[in-house]
Amino acid sequence: MHKRSKGIGMGITSIFFFSTYIIFAKVLLEKFNPETLVGLSQLISAIAILFFYGFLPELKKIHKLPSKTLFWLTIISLLAAVLAPMLLLNGLKVTTATNTIIISMLEPVFTGIIAFFILKETMSRNQLFGSILMIIGIIIIGTKGIAIEPTFNQGDILIVISALCWALSTIIFKKYLHHIAPELIVLLRNLIGAVAIFLVLPAIFDLDHNLTPLTNSNLLGHIIIFSLFTILISQMLWYKSLELIPANIAGSLSLF
Repeated sequence: MHKRSKGIGMGITSIFFFSTYIIFAKVLLEKFNPETLVGLSQLISAIAILFFYGFLPELKKIHKLPSKTLFWLTIISLLAAVLAPMLLLNGLKVTTATNTIIISMLEPVFTGIIAFFILKETMSRNQLFGSILMIIGIIIIGTKGIAIEPTFNQGDILIVISALCWALSTIIFKKYLHHIAPELIVLLRNLIGAVAIFLVLPAIFDLDHNLTPLTNSNLLGHIIIFSLFTILISQMLWYKSLELIPANIAGSLSLF
C-alpha cells in the first residue's frame, strides 16, 4: 500500500509540473514553430541529465542495454518525444483551449482500454466512478459551466492522435521498460527525439529551424525553465510512478 501511495504521489506531482506545458507553450510558440520548440526543450533536457548524472556513466549504461530494449526505447521516443508533442502543439495552433482540455481526457481513456487488453489490468469500481466524476468536472471547467459550446476544429484530430501516442508510450514502458532507470529512459527519449527533429525531419520535409529568438535572454530563460520543469522533472517523476502503480491508475492521474 505504501508503494502504491508513493507512486500515486509521484504521478500527481508529475502531472502538476506537466500542467504548465500549455502555458509555456502558448508563450514560446509566438517565437518558435512547434517542431523547433519540441526539439529544443528535449535537447536541453538531455543535456541537463548528462550534466547531473555524468556523461560517461550514462554512456556505459546505454552500452549495456540489449538491442530489444533499445528498440522499444526508440519506439517510445518516436511516440512520446516526436509525434505526440508535435501533434499537440500543431493542434493547439488551430483549435481552442476548450477543445484541448476536453479532448485531452482521451489519453487516460486510451490508456485504460489498451492496458486492459495488453497488460490485463482491470479498473476498480471506485477508480471508474472517480474518473467519471473528474471527467465531468473537467468538462464543466473547460466549458465554463457549459456556457461555451465546443465546436469542431481542424486541430482537434491532431490532439486525439497525440493522446493516443502518449497512451501507447505509457503501455509500452509498463510492459517492456519498467526495469530501466528513469533517468536513462528520459535521456534516450529526449535525445532520440531531438536528433529526429533537428536532423531527420529537415532531411525528409521542408522544415526550417529558426534559432534566432534564443538570443533574447528572457526567452532563453523561459525555454530553460520549460525544459527543466515541464519536461525533465515531470518525465522523471512520471516514469518512476509507473514503476510503482498500474498503467490505468497512472492514466487516471492525468485527469488532475
